Amino acid sequence: MKWLLTGGGGMVASHLSEFLLDKGEDVYVTVRWKEDLSRLEDYKEKITLILSLIRLGLLLLLWRKTL
Repeated sequence: MKWLLTGGGGMVASHLSEFLLDKGEDVYVTVRWKEDLSRLEDYKEKITLILSLIRLGLLLLLWRKTL
């Protein structure tokens, strides 16, 4: 199964990533531009990092314009 986790550099998402990888799952993680990724060092090559450039406010503004 494929998993998408937000806030990949955080404590919860980093531990959840490691748990899912141990189960053989595919893990995709969103990270911010200058986020500290030291918690991901041990298994960074096994996950797919997705750079999160859009902030929630901008995303909501663009979504409202499409209505």
